[in-house]
Amino acid sequence: MALNPWADPRFWKINDRGNLEALLEPVDPDYPVEDVVLDGTSYANGEYLGTLQALGPRPVPASLAVGTAGLSVTFTVTASGAGYTNKVYYKPISTAGWTLAGTLSGNGAVVLTVPKGQYWAMIESILAGTSQGLPVAFFVSAETVSLGCSAAEILAQRIIDLAQASDPAMGDEWPIFISHTPDGPRAPDDLVVVTDTTGTNDGRIARTGEIIDHPGVQIKTRSFTYEDGWDKIQSITSLLNAQGIVDVTLNGGVYRLKNALQSGSILPMGVEEGTKRRYLFSVNYLITVKENVS
Repeated sequence: MALNPWADPRFWKINDRGNLEALLEPVDPDYPVEDVVLDGTSYANGEYLGTLQALGPRPVPASLAVGTAGLSVTFTVTASGAGYTNKVYYKPISTAGWTLAGTLSGNGAVVLTVPKGQYWAMIESILAGTSQGLPVAFFVSAETVSLGCSAAEILAQRIIDLAQASDPAMGDEWPIFISHTPDGPRAPDDLVVVTDTTGTNDGRIARTGEIIDHPGVQIKTRSFTYEDGWDKIQSITSLLNAQGIVDVTLNGGVYRLKNALQSGSILPMGVEEGTKRRYLFSVNYLITVKENVS
């Protein structure tokens, strides 16, 4: 007859954390050391005073995946065993206590809104016993908000604010246009055109998960004389390059223009095609901008 290790105190003790600790390997595989339940709560000198009962095998933890979209977090549980109760927990990486996100019977998903930051998630699967899966790290970035105006529109307004161009509706000198160059008998010779172009992405900040994006913008001048076109684009670039962080008000929104980085030299583009002899110049920028700062 095989020896029941739970009947012999030589095989077990309670450690200083209050957990069962095996002293010897059990001689009977039907009584694995890790799969037991204590049927009492009395301890004395580190020893358990009640009796021990063997349980069936621990459940295999279900799989946990975490997806984020702005401040929304989706905890998805898959590969759960039949009859399992799965509890999903999360906590900031810098804190000790776990918070219950939700409880599922079998597979499913829990959706929460949490502040931006860096987190751990963990699943606890319960049947006759309890098993915990390995923690999963995830990031929550700042809420994703699309700009209400394009980068070209925002930079065009900034150029107007710098008194380097005018709103076309005002009929003043050097009107500024977005993404098109007007022509025809009533179109002015001297004007500015701002166009959205390809930008760059600096990746994600590890601490917050925020993605740093820099939209691209091209500024172009057209002028009746070479000198006027060159002077205008030089004046615009000098002022943009010298400015600090500024707020731009446009269509009821406030945009914080954190940086306007000139990404190349001013390019003389020659004479515009057509019947009029007008000169073209262009320069490219990468900007950093955020919306609704007021």
